Amino acid sequence: EGGRAESARRAKQHPEVVLSHHLASAAAVLGRRWLERGGGGKLQTSKFWEAEAREALPSLKYIATWLLDSHTATYEATGEAAEDVDPALLQLKVLERLAGYWARSDGDPSVQSALPTFSELQVALVVFGGDIPEALLRVARDQARRHEVARVCQKMKETDSFMVAKFRDVERALDEAGGDIDRASEILLADPKMQLAVGKLRVREELSQTMPMAHPSSKALDRVFWASGGDVAVAARALREDRIVQEEAKKVCKTWSETLNSVAADETSDFSFQILETGWNNIDAPTTIDEPDAPRLAARQEPLEFFPSRPKPLCPAGDSSLVLGTFEPEVLAARAFAADLSYASIDFAEEVQPDGTFSLCTLSYSRFEVRTTRPDGTASESFGPYRASGRGQVTHLGLLSLPMDNKVAWEDQAQCLSIVLPELEFPPHGAAPTSEEETAGERCTCFGHASTAVSEREEESCGEEY
Repeated sequence: EGGRAESARRAKQHPEVVLSHHLASAAAVLGRRWLERGGGGKLQTSKFWEAEAREALPSLKYIATWLLDSHTATYEATGEAAEDVDPALLQLKVLERLAGYWARSDGDPSVQSALPTFSELQVALVVFGGDIPEALLRVARDQARRHEVARVCQKMKETDSFMVAKFRDVERALDEAGGDIDRASEILLADPKMQLAVGKLRVREELSQTMPMAHPSSKALDRVFWASGGDVAVAARALREDRIVQEEAKKVCKTWSETLNSVAADETSDFSFQILETGWNNIDAPTTIDEPDAPRLAARQEPLEFFPSRPKPLCPAGDSSLVLGTFEPEVLAARAFAADLSYASIDFAEEVQPDGTFSLCTLSYSRFEVRTTRPDGTASESFGPYRASGRGQVTHLGLLSLPMDNKVAWEDQAQCLSIVLPELEFPPHGAAPTSEEETAGERCTCFGHASTAVSEREEESCGEEY
């Protein structure tokens, strides 16, 4: 009996046993979804990561310290051990490993949400002064909140396909609803601002059926929508009869004759050009070349011109699709334009409304990008590519947010350096059990947490093994 007690006491002090205990404790609190069959298991909420998850902080601290102490770093070129590794790189590597276990939302194929990026991990470590467990909880909380926002938006889309809510508005609704997805969706659907935004989108779509090149301002839409009492058909008819809207729609598509006549009417004209692809483009070549008389040849049917004739100017007005969308406030877009990726001459630009909405035109069934410029005229973010809807139909892009900063990679931070962390084996080892019978005898009793199915003989073997 005394030998078993001494063996158990020594086993409790063994670093591998202590690590196994902390791994089991952390998995019991935070979950072990990466080991569940088919990616099952419960998805933790952002509220969980803010409160209940802090119970696992002591175990996470031990695990992070063990990983830091057990790493191996070598130079890739020579294979020699690297002794002067920046501690911040090691902390980042450990946080990346732990985030791969818990900061994830897979297993829910119906909703797609962005996973944490490398830059996000760096920022979390800086905010918490290199505290890996605290940074992990923050990263996991942010990722869970993104998943909740995506679920709310999907719920709203199922009710009204025109409904678009900005990230901050969805966050406020989630806080008001206590994290309840259905309740947050109901709050946003009943919000007068959301209803106004949906009504304005419906008015634009109705107007595009008869005036495809009409893009009224957000202020004009507000005026006619409230004056019509929320009637989409009445508001669209009022805009069709508006003189300003009619004049702006006529300005969109001009023939070459109209363009040249307007230029010729000015005393001074400035012309600019840009050569996108170099080649047989020589603007200073002589217009006439003295050549010797060549013998006359039989007439041929195919054209002999080296340069093909200039194609007729294209305008999407006759075969266009209306593009509707909304920018998040962080985009800071003053002007947006749809740039066709198939025909370089088909671009359409409009100012972004104060509420972030934009209305553009593009060639139907074409591939295009939405590019933006800042108030100072410099280029800003680009979105896409997208596929336009058919002729006379509306292409809804929904809410466009700033892409997550994922330009920084591990190779950029640790060039020519290889850092390897040991694998973590979460007890119980092997496949996840499916019944109580399979769990019998799988837990060590060194810390006094014996399974109800563990027999006295298995307890003896556990004490003698170490």
